[in-house]
Amino acid sequence: MMKKIIPLFIFTCIGIFGFSQSEPELDTIPTSPSDQAKMYAIRIKKSRINGIYIPKDINEAMKDIDERIDSAGREKFKQVSEKESAKKFHFTFGQWMSHNWSLPQGSRLSHYLKGKGLTFVDDMMVTLSVCYHRHINGIPLDEDKLIAEILKRRHDAYKLRFKNGTTISKRKLPRPGEIDTLHRE
Repeated sequence: MMKKIIPLFIFTCIGIFGFSQSEPELDTIPTSPSDQAKMYAIRIKKSRINGIYIPKDINEAMKDIDERIDSAGREKFKQVSEKESAKKFHFTFGQWMSHNWSLPQGSRLSHYLKGKGLTFVDDMMVTLSVCYHRHINGIPLDEDKLIAEILKRRHDAYKLRFKNGTTISKRKLPRPGEIDTLHRE
C-alpha cells in the first residue's frame, strides 16, 4: 500500500512545484507601479484576454455585442430610452462589458476610450451602452459629442462637490524657508 502512495505523493509534489514556477498570467495582480505599467502595456496590445475577444474601438464593440445578444435581448434594450439604457443596464450589461473587455485592468478598448478622454470605468460603460442603444435604433453614434457631454457632466459634478462642500478646518501653512511655528515646543 505504501509503495503505491509514495510515488503518487512524489508525483503530486512535483506537479505542484512545477506549476508554481510558471510565468505570471495576465490576470495576476501587479504589485508595483512599474509592474502595473508593464502589464498595462502588454494588455492594450492584445486582441484576446483570457480567451475573450477585445474590440479595438466603439464600432467593433457594436459588432461584437450584436453577435452576442439575441433578438429578444436586443428588442428589450431597444425599447428603453437612451438615458434609461445607461442606468437600467448598468449593473448587468455594463458590468458584463467592464468584466469581459477588461476595462478597469486595461485593454485595447479601454485604451481607445482613455485616448478619447474617458478615465472612469463607469463613464466608459455609459458611453458603450448609449452607443449600443443608438446603434440598434439606427441613430448615428456621434461618439465624440457623447463623450464631450459625459466629460462635462463629470466636470460639473466635481465642481459642485467642492462648491457645496464644508470646510473642516482652515489654517495657514508656512511657506518653504519660513520658521515652522506650528510644531515648536
